[in-house]
Amino acid sequence: MYPSFFEGGCRRKLLLLGISVGSFIIGLLMVTEGGLYIFLLFDYYACSGMALLFFAIIQTTCIGWIYGADRLYDNIKDMIGHRPWPFMKYCWKFFTPAVCTSTFLFSLVKYTPLKFNNMYEYPWWGYFLGGFFTLSSTLMVPLWMMRAVSVTPGTLRQRLKILCTPAKDLPSATNKNHDAFKTFTRLYTLRMDENSTYI
Repeated sequence: MYPSFFEGGCRRKLLLLGISVGSFIIGLLMVTEGGLYIFLLFDYYACSGMALLFFAIIQTTCIGWIYGADRLYDNIKDMIGHRPWPFMKYCWKFFTPAVCTSTFLFSLVKYTPLKFNNMYEYPWWGYFLGGFFTLSSTLMVPLWMMRAVSVTPGTLRQRLKILCTPAKDLPSATNKNHDAFKTFTRLYTLRMDENSTYI
């Protein structure tokens, strides 16, 4: 996000320094005597369970229905030279979103507050902190979506149509430019063709 802002001057280094210092302080808290309590809060609320399932539902819906499973299928053929198993298309569109949504709903129905060693109940502010962890990782996606809808011109229907349409300059399966799919770090796959050499 905002590469033009962070590439100038020493802003990128300051951003990396801030992330590193913040992560170090959070990690330092987890190796203290009561660090296991904090670690369990992070583990239970921030980086597993419902937060990951929420992102999985959004990602599979975007890939399967908005970007298009057929387009992704063709992109993979351009990248690796052959089409994957046809069942994958149906997994992207139907099976994976259904399984993730079912698991997410099951997790909501069977939700129980976190307990340490199944005995110690966290105080109210511990659950509040856990809720904040969950919302901090999951709210960014819907907030960014609402922002994109609000700044796009047109009626609501036109905005949604514009935002849910893949960019026209994306490489397609008919465009045989394999260089477009090479990674930005210029690393090549181990699959060799007639014209490629090891680097």
